[in-house]
Amino acid sequence: MASADIPNPRIPVLSFAFPKPPPVPLQGRPPLASKAVHDDLYYLDTVVFQVEGRLFKVPKHYFAHKSDIFKTTFTLPQNQTGESQEGSSDATPFKLEGIRAVDFRRLLKVMYPLEIVPAKAKTQEEWVSVLKLSTMWGFDDIRNLAITQLDALKLGPIDKIALAKAYRVPLWLRSGCKDLVLQTKVISVEEAEKIGFPTAIRIFHAREDLRKGSGEHLSIVSLIEGTFKEELKELL
Repeated sequence: MASADIPNPRIPVLSFAFPKPPPVPLQGRPPLASKAVHDDLYYLDTVVFQVEGRLFKVPKHYFAHKSDIFKTTFTLPQNQTGESQEGSSDATPFKLEGIRAVDFRRLLKVMYPLEIVPAKAKTQEEWVSVLKLSTMWGFDDIRNLAITQLDALKLGPIDKIALAKAYRVPLWLRSGCKDLVLQTKVISVEEAEKIGFPTAIRIFHAREDLRKGSGEHLSIVSLIEGTFKEELKELL
């Protein structure tokens, strides 16, 4: 059969009409981005710190609201040269000179814990780092927490006196001196260096007063207050 005799059937074209979705009621529509407002509590600025060549990016809120030192620093006028604000990026970090990165990280672990469940108890060395920086920068609540946690670790009298002098904790100075005065163990040269030789000498004299009975008319509390009044005055 010739090709001209082959029928050429037309293929029908199918069309589908999808129903239009019903209009969303106005009250059910998500708010436009232009209408969104910042939450009063949880819309936080961040700040980038540089400590010993390491960058830390954390919320700015605690530093700005809990430390007068940082509050004042953050409100200082910025230069008008068009440069980025200090602490706003990795390129322009807020540099903390003279601070150890390990100490700063330990403070941040308390300030901004990354776990909801409390982590394993920190060591004395870690809490001392927290006490050091919280005292330096005026974070009173974190400082009080560090003192409480170090108390729970049962500090020895030498550590109590040394830390009391370094971070202004009069209670530890009184307690440490009292413990050493009541002991008969000789204070080593290393221990005397740690608490300061003048304090070590005063401890020796207080022991002698108790041994000879010259301090019988005084309570141990009065003896400590009188003997170590110079050390206590320095902590005020």
